[in-house]
Amino acid sequence: MRAPPPGRVQVYVGKEGFTYLGIDKLVTNDTVATIFLPADSAMLNLVSSIGKQIRYDMFDMPNNVSLNVSKLHIIPGVALKSTDLPVDKAVNATTLLGPKLKVFRAKNGTVTISVPGRKSGPNGPNVATVLEPDLPFNKAIVHIVDRVLMPPLEFVDKKTIMSLNVTYTGYEKSVDK
Repeated sequence: MRAPPPGRVQVYVGKEGFTYLGIDKLVTNDTVATIFLPADSAMLNLVSSIGKQIRYDMFDMPNNVSLNVSKLHIIPGVALKSTDLPVDKAVNATTLLGPKLKVFRAKNGTVTISVPGRKSGPNGPNVATVLEPDLPFNKAIVHIVDRVLMPPLEFVDKKTIMSLNVTYTGYEKSVDK
């Protein structure tokens, strides 16, 4: 693979994962969507935080965890640019997985994405910041983010949590009550 242009964030791992998991079949050239694609650094941080050794190991997690995590990063039916977001007001948008994401644009232009009901995941706080906004991809808009968001607890079962080397009690405590 070629290196990205100077100053661009690398996203090869996320793109490979979307292809491996079949997301590219769900989000085709004709799909209108907003996609929050984690940067390579975010993907590799998640790999090490769940005790995996090779980046491709995270695509083979049990019980569709990888697919669900990927679907959580896609808002179908709308191609939101950062400039479409109101300033200092959260927008709640339903993801391809089902739960909503809270998307927020601050006065300084910083855009953050969070999962209501989840304080944190195995890779830290469950809030991602957009590193590179508004990248057109066919009929979709892609935003490169600094963190892999994790689904709400009801989308991940206890057996899967145990397989990620995260204690169930700790994972359960990461959910806002």
